[in-house]
Amino acid sequence: MENPNVFSVNLVSPAVRGINAAIAAIVLAAQAVFAGERGVSVAGLAILLVATVGALIEERWVFDLEKETARFRFGLLFAAHTRTIPFSAISAVEFDDFEKGFNKQKWTRIVIRVPGGKDEILDTVNRKKARALIARAERLAAFFEAREKG
Repeated sequence: MENPNVFSVNLVSPAVRGINAAIAAIVLAAQAVFAGERGVSVAGLAILLVATVGALIEERWVFDLEKETARFRFGLLFAAHTRTIPFSAISAVEFDDFEKGFNKQKWTRIVIRVPGGKDEILDTVNRKKARALIARAERLAAFFEAREKG
């Protein structure tokens, strides 16, 4: 059950991490079974390393309405760096729309405005493919707008 007081944005999809874990497992099994006298393949090791890092990488924003904090966690799962911004330091969540590419696709940059500090980019997304995320971010923007007025 999802906590309504927590808003999170995973910038690295759990599905992509799962696929990377599966690739790492397949390559590891193939290296173990087929290496034989030839030894371990350098290409196989490189693929294994990249897939393992892809399975362990994390990049996520978590907005906790009860604790009134925005937390950005990035890096490897077991050694991730965390940066916390109190809600009192956030003035707004805003959207910068722009077009990208030769066919002028519409993109949106979701920005956390931090007065007196460095603005944080929550994510940059294709408007067509990220409607659910944009809708959630609009609710977050409304929350901060209401805080400013309240």
